[in-house]
Amino acid sequence: MMRTILSSALLLPSSFLGRHVAKQLTRSRSGAPRLFESTGEAGGGQINVGIEDIANSLREGTYRRVLVVSGAGVSCSAGIPDFRTPGSGLYSKLHEYRLPYPEAIFEIDFFRQNSQPFVTLAKEIWPGVKYRPTITHCFFSLLDRKRLLQRLYT
Repeated sequence: MMRTILSSALLLPSSFLGRHVAKQLTRSRSGAPRLFESTGEAGGGQINVGIEDIANSLREGTYRRVLVVSGAGVSCSAGIPDFRTPGSGLYSKLHEYRLPYPEAIFEIDFFRQNSQPFVTLAKEIWPGVKYRPTITHCFFSLLDRKRLLQRLYT
C-alpha cells in the first residue's frame, strides 16, 4: 500500500516546513534550498528538486497526492509550547488543572468525568485567540483546499 501511495506522492520533509520557510520561499532561484522528491522506485530513489520546482509542479498538477510528516516545530514557531520540554512544555504547565497525570487532559475517559481542564486549555491555544497559524499551517490548509493533501501525520 505504501508503494502505491508513494508512487506519485510528494514527500515534504519537516525541515522544509520549518521556522524559516517564509525566508526560503523568497530566495532567488540560484539560492533556493534543495529538497528531495520520491521517485516511487523500489529502494527509495530520490531526485533533487528546489522549492520553485515543487511550486511549479503543484501548480501544473504533477502532484495529485501530497503526504506531509511534521512535528511540533510547526506549531512551536507560532509560540505554542511543545508537550514535553521540562519547564516550558505544555505538560509541565498543567499543574493548575489538578490532573492525575499530564496526559489525562487529552483522554476521553477523563474528559467525560471532568471536561473543564480540556475546555480551558483549548480556549487558550485555539488559533486566532492567542496564537496565529504559521505560513506552514497555511500551506497545509492550501494543500487541503486544493484537494492535494492525501495525509498529514504529526
